[in-house]
Amino acid sequence: MPEMFKDWDAKDTGLLAAALLATLADFETTKRGLVKGGHEANPFLPAHPSNKTLNAASILSGGAEALAASLLKPEFRK
Repeated sequence: MPEMFKDWDAKDTGLLAAALLATLADFETTKRGLVKGGHEANPFLPAHPSNKTLNAASILSGGAEALAASLLKPEFRK
């Protein structure tokens, strides 16, 4: 386990896992919506991003979530 996660308990891990799953679900539903003619409303992405762009954004977003959570004191993570 990386040093930055040494003080984590099961609740911390579960909350991060839930946040990461929600992010994944958001990007997957965006992909499905785009196939049906929809558009992306996220101001950081183009209206019709490619799957490659969405995958990269998903990875960056998940990494940012994990990094932010790891930097917080335990009482602020929960």
